Amino acid sequence: MKEKDLQKWIASMIEDGTLDEHIRGREVIRAQDDAEGFISTFPIDSRLRKRLLESATVVLEALPGLTIVQEERNISLDPTQRLIPDIVTANVESGHIVLFELKKGTQTGREAVTELLAYDHELRNALPFLCNEHALLVVIATEFSTLLDHAVANAVLWQERSVLCLKTNDIDKPTHLEIHLPGAWWAMGQKGLRDDAFLSTTLSVDRLKENCEYDEEQIHMLYHEAAELISLRGTRNGSHGFVLLLKETWGFAESGWVLCIGYLNPFALLRQARERDMVKDGSHRLLDFLAADDNDMFLEDQMVPITGAIRDAKRLLARIGTPTVEGTATWSSVRAEWRARGILERVEQWGLLGDYAVDLWLNDAFRKVYFPSIDAKSLPWNTPTVGMLILDQIVEHRSFKGGVLSIEAVAGMALKLGFHYAIAANIAGRESKVPSDSALLQWSEFDVLPDFLEFVQVLDATLRKSLPPIVLIGGDPGKAARAKQWASEMIKWMSEKLLAENETHRFYFGMGVEAVYVLDTHLTESTSDEKALERMRELLVNRLRQVLSGALPLIDRAYVSDSDKQAILRLFESAFDRPIDLVKPDSIPELVAAIPDTKLIQGYRTVIPRILDLFVPLVQLDLDPPLVKDVDWDWLRDQILAAYARGVKYPVLSVDGTGEYGIGQANPDETPWAPQIDDPNEHVLVHHFFPGTGDVLIRMSWSEIRQNGIQYPGVDSSTT
Repeated sequence: MKEKDLQKWIASMIEDGTLDEHIRGREVIRAQDDAEGFISTFPIDSRLRKRLLESATVVLEALPGLTIVQEERNISLDPTQRLIPDIVTANVESGHIVLFELKKGTQTGREAVTELLAYDHELRNALPFLCNEHALLVVIATEFSTLLDHAVANAVLWQERSVLCLKTNDIDKPTHLEIHLPGAWWAMGQKGLRDDAFLSTTLSVDRLKENCEYDEEQIHMLYHEAAELISLRGTRNGSHGFVLLLKETWGFAESGWVLCIGYLNPFALLRQARERDMVKDGSHRLLDFLAADDNDMFLEDQMVPITGAIRDAKRLLARIGTPTVEGTATWSSVRAEWRARGILERVEQWGLLGDYAVDLWLNDAFRKVYFPSIDAKSLPWNTPTVGMLILDQIVEHRSFKGGVLSIEAVAGMALKLGFHYAIAANIAGRESKVPSDSALLQWSEFDVLPDFLEFVQVLDATLRKSLPPIVLIGGDPGKAARAKQWASEMIKWMSEKLLAENETHRFYFGMGVEAVYVLDTHLTESTSDEKALERMRELLVNRLRQVLSGALPLIDRAYVSDSDKQAILRLFESAFDRPIDLVKPDSIPELVAAIPDTKLIQGYRTVIPRILDLFVPLVQLDLDPPLVKDVDWDWLRDQILAAYARGVKYPVLSVDGTGEYGIGQANPDETPWAPQIDDPNEHVLVHHFFPGTGDVLIRMSWSEIRQNGIQYPGVDSSTT
């Protein structure tokens, strides 16, 4: 069939109103509707697929009732220019203009989207301010080349155009059209982002102008305007970031307010992909250049994505003084810096980060899972509580995951809960309050919330029923006594319910809670009772020496790989400035006795839990069965196929006891027994980490997964 004949066929179906009837593949769109409860992680490939499905849905809904306006005629306002789309249609009932571009074969496929965008631009010459959802685009082709797929993906994801791709079922004698979703994203294994995926800086006016005409409330509103301006500018330049508006409590900023401006750092995502071996050295010259000589570090230091936004905000804030930009910080550094000196009032997010935040907050499953005991109806998505929770969700700022508790996770929870209790108790015990009280209460609440909500999500009904209902006070010092009571109940619940049968975990948790004044530098520096502090320090140090003396000889007998053992030994040497000789266990007591107290205390949260986790069994939580029916299996399958195409030997679909899915790879050296996958279109390796089973690799068929979801290991013949 010639391209002109293809155009006549399409035009005839539009004229007689049967185009919609000749389109197949709607089950892909319906599957997305059925997966409304599917809460994906934040990888870009997931966002692209969601946008492609949304984009296709918008165009499909506009197809019934189309009227052909013109075919192969110039639409340029300038008759000397030739801009000739194949078919221009309109739907007066839905209010859409739909442009069609048809391509036969791959030789001209590269031109299709370029031409459509050119025609779209000319429409806007005639109709200025036409929005993207007014003008819809349809690409019909006999084949979709790699270049055409990438061009469509760019238009949909980054330019936010609504494009529907349709492929003829036969090159010569087509009878219908198939919906085509471009697979133009290379899977990078982004299940969760690392801490330096968020880079940020601060902007504030530290000194006001003499005779400043703005009063306190006007200055406050000016900072709100600056936050909105930053978000608008970030959206316009195509970056993806956030801005936090904080009331500064230490008096360093005379204006009283600070903006913390952050963005998604693409270079950190590349480093993460390399660490997970999802991008091979030598496979891409540009990526190899970025990895060499810390070139990526130099590039990210320029903070290009937010430079323009900061410049505009500085112009606005210059009305009250001289704006100052300071520092570069990762997400954990932001949290550490502001927990004592900044009361968070507002969270703005833009780009894909903002899209993800809004999608989560509109998702009923997310609200039911994470806010079942909170009146979420009164919490907008950009309030501090919700905004921080979503940002923490993206960088996985939580102590445990997957339905299991390690010693390392227990240590983190001990410090968070212990700090929340201590701060609330200190403030509740004082009649006079200071501004930093609100900051400390608010940020300590941010710290404990992700873990609490994780418990709410995954625990079985019996344990969940015994869980103390969350008390959110939003940093209000007048409610500190309530926060203290809740923290006390949570600590008791952890010890007597959650860790009741796990002596080592319970001991380590209790040790951290009791010694939090020693382990947390803020509490240490703010405590006036030096004698009590010294008693706590002495008790903690003695306990840690006993733990280390008993644990180090067991490293050699731990049932882990030699590489894991060597990594722990290197970590020990780096943390304590001395190597371990496991061949001479008699030397260990002397070695431990020589570790300085300060380094030993620092090791409570870092090195010592990692050593214990080599041989202390994980706490297997009693969980509700994971929800597996509302999953976008097509997206996950595409990611597996992309990993195979890149040469990854053992790409796996990973699922843990909470029902969280992601793409990774098994280590070929440590899993020589892994089942073989002959055809990844038909079967996949599934990596389980369910309580009571540990790590298990099984082979499952995609058809079985779609029908029954992921089953627990050892259930049927799908296990190889």
